[in-house]
Amino acid sequence: PDSVTSIGEGAFEECESLTDVYYSGSQDQWNNISIGINNWFLKNAIIHYNCNDDDSEDTGEDTGNENDFESISTGEIKTVDITTEGEYKCFLFEPKESGNYTFRAIGDYDTYGSVYDSNFDELISDDDGNGDNNFSIRYYFEAGVQYYLVARFYEGGETGSFNVQLIGDRSSEEPEEPEESYYYDILDDGTAEITDYKGSATDLTIPSKIDGYIVTSIGEYAFCDCTSLTSVTIGNSVTSIGEDAFQNCTRLTSVTIGNSVTSIGYGAFNWCESLKNVTIPDSVTNIGDNAFYKCTSIKSVTIGNSVTSIGDCAFYECTNLTSVTIPNSVTSIGSSAFCDCTSLTSVTIPNSVTSIGRFAFANCTRLTSVTIGNSVTSIGRDAFAFCTSLKNVTIPDSVTSMGGYAFYNCTRLTSVTIGNSVTSIGEQAFGVCYELEDVYYCGTKTQWNNISIGSGNDYLLIAKIHYNSLPPCTNHTPATAVKENVKKATCTAAGSYDSVVYCSVCNHVINRTKKTVAKISSIKLSGTSYIYNGKTKTPSVTVKDSKGKTLVKNTDYTVSYASGRKYVGKYSVKITFKGKYSGTKTLYFTIKPKATSISSLKAGSKKFTVKWYKRSTQTSGYQVQYSTSSKFTSPKTVTISKTGTTSKTVSKLKAKKKYYVRVRTYKTVNGTKYYSSWSKAKYVTTKS
Repeated sequence: PDSVTSIGEGAFEECESLTDVYYSGSQDQWNNISIGINNWFLKNAIIHYNCNDDDSEDTGEDTGNENDFESISTGEIKTVDITTEGEYKCFLFEPKESGNYTFRAIGDYDTYGSVYDSNFDELISDDDGNGDNNFSIRYYFEAGVQYYLVARFYEGGETGSFNVQLIGDRSSEEPEEPEESYYYDILDDGTAEITDYKGSATDLTIPSKIDGYIVTSIGEYAFCDCTSLTSVTIGNSVTSIGEDAFQNCTRLTSVTIGNSVTSIGYGAFNWCESLKNVTIPDSVTNIGDNAFYKCTSIKSVTIGNSVTSIGDCAFYECTNLTSVTIPNSVTSIGSSAFCDCTSLTSVTIPNSVTSIGRFAFANCTRLTSVTIGNSVTSIGRDAFAFCTSLKNVTIPDSVTSMGGYAFYNCTRLTSVTIGNSVTSIGEQAFGVCYELEDVYYCGTKTQWNNISIGSGNDYLLIAKIHYNSLPPCTNHTPATAVKENVKKATCTAAGSYDSVVYCSVCNHVINRTKKTVAKISSIKLSGTSYIYNGKTKTPSVTVKDSKGKTLVKNTDYTVSYASGRKYVGKYSVKITFKGKYSGTKTLYFTIKPKATSISSLKAGSKKFTVKWYKRSTQTSGYQVQYSTSSKFTSPKTVTISKTGTTSKTVSKLKAKKKYYVRVRTYKTVNGTKYYSSWSKAKYVTTKS
């Protein structure tokens, strides 16, 4: 009855079949009733207002009830707002295709989720174990059947907001076990990480999807001890290979690494003793410690142009490795990285490398040629110890220190060239180098005498010192030009660099040319204002330098967009510069609500009534503006804050006066109003 003013906590708590409430009062009266917590089924039932006592069933008439469940579709993210203790949020889901779907919460909240059938019988539920991760429910849904997806906080007394998402593969049949026995976890971004493999394949291609989830990661120990594997192809969906992922795959002879992998983890392929050749793609930036430890059959290694570091023991004891290509992106070579690679005959350390770790090339007994780049500042302890085939070596001017035992027991070393920046040579750095006869020093005798030379370097000290000299080089051999003294261009200043060509034999500078890079002068979006249509907006970016040259996306800069770009609001586009350019720039665009138009405009006595077409999607309300001027000089504006109101009477006007009228919609987002364009103006003359 309409005399009820309060309904207590849990009064209808487990009334799961409650679908209709017949109330003798009005909707406003119902809204004023104090309803306690844990009355979820009451709050979500259909309310029939202004019913008589003998009303026992629904007449079929539209009651105007606003408690209908909000629908959710695949891939959609919804916000759950809990304002009352014990409150739930329910979403209606009716899949178009049968298949597995995952209903999950997003963020670091303590949440609880459930799935109900159309009769509100619970099918499955899940919580996060009262931990830091949100609930995640995977369930097989049938096409054309209605389901209710319920989300709430784990603790009934908690209030606030969190997001939920529905994802999945929508396959037409209930999924079968995959051909190979993969085990996987679902990551926070909705992709899969393979955690284990129980198959017995010999030639294996890592799938790009498992049960509809995109595979982006191979977890630690995932394929460890899979001794049946002979070849593995890692597809382009995978971005990371985890710790010891393929450890001890003793029959693995071939591996193809996809062009999206960015990191190869610790020990990823260690003890793969049959592996013969390795190509690391340009996408990889880091080769982890022990990555190819004791892969004793590897003959050649090609390292991609994005790798910046080669980890400790990365290729330790690859005893059949004869050649390795180290790109100009690598800045550090870890300790023992190529130690005991006893078949390696030559190595070129590029100009990008600044440090060579201890034991990095120790005991490479067949190494006859070493080229050390012009950016190396330190050579680690024992870095080239026991390289018994090395006959000569050049230490560039960039090096300031050589660690103890750096070239210890290089018994065939006859000459060494040392740059004039060296200030210290560690103990036994050239110990047992008893064939050393000539030292070519690029500085003066005084500079040489100022070098701190540790004990056990007798063969270095008794060799003939050639001051201000390089070893004989009659015809310089140009190496590939390198960039030095690089200053990247920005939005405010031009950049520059030196293009330097060295002699590949004696490191003499053959040519040095100053190059300039024009500054960035123009960054524009293809659009800065859009009208809401339910579709995601992704404006393209055009960047030009001060000379009018268009910069290349992903080469000169990358672009990242804010999420949720299909709803009304303001969104950011971040441009991050790379390569020859540096810095960031953030631009913005807006999505405005869809406009409306006037459906009728009628005059009254010193008033008029305007009506317009309803806009409910992504709209908070309307504004009516009127003026005696067709140009709307000194207008007056009326705001209507309900989307269901589509008419307004404006009174207290002047009689027999012409008024111009127009309307527009608005949407409030985080306290900011976003307006549509004004409708086409109409005019009316008031009556007396």
